[in-house]
Amino acid sequence: MLTVLLKGSTGRMGTAITALAAGNGLNIITCNRDDSLERVPESDVIIDFSHRACIVPLLKKALMHKKPLIIGTTGHTEEEKESIESAAKEIPVVYSSNFAVGTNVLFHLIETAAAILKDFHPELIEIHHANKKDAPSGTALSLAKILQNNYQKPLSFGRSGFLQNPDDEIGVHALRGGDIVGTHTVHFLGQGESLEFTHRATDRKIFAVGAIKAAHWIFGKKPGLYSMKDVLRIFGENGF
Repeated sequence: MLTVLLKGSTGRMGTAITALAAGNGLNIITCNRDDSLERVPESDVIIDFSHRACIVPLLKKALMHKKPLIIGTTGHTEEEKESIESAAKEIPVVYSSNFAVGTNVLFHLIETAAAILKDFHPELIEIHHANKKDAPSGTALSLAKILQNNYQKPLSFGRSGFLQNPDDEIGVHALRGGDIVGTHTVHFLGQGESLEFTHRATDRKIFAVGAIKAAHWIFGKKPGLYSMKDVLRIFGENGF
């Protein structure tokens, strides 16, 4: 049984992980957003699904006690990302914008398609429930980074007004409404043909299952910054 300190235990993801924990070999130490981190020493692994503002004190505590860390929170500033990278030199860290198996396969497929479809124009659309705070989603930003690295074009978030030449930029569009768990679609638009790749999440449980896989995988690993492609043994660049 692996003991996990779950930061953000009462949130959507925290609740989903807790519901699956016992049946997947986890003993959960609950830790809400405003709770202290005094019980970190009792844990084998820390999972964070709280809020980006919590990351700095959490990193300090994880470093102090040399605890592996799973980070599922998104929206970190560049400075906070640098702190995560620095911490990963001393402890193992899995940092991922999305823990679903299918989404991480999508990252790999988009990377492969983008390397081949150089004459096509990529566009990205993501849809989430009305309560999601950040836009675009962390997953959309990960996909956008793959496209940007391959096409060397700037990103345009939510276009409006008169467009000079939309082919010179990659459009990223965020829709919010209803109770949609998460849908991400990448379009490759060509002359006479187009391709689209879509991942639809219909149950938040898929993210919890991935986070639990990551917790078991990271225990005992060497320091380093890992992603779900490492956990799932998917090869290719996907970044944050």
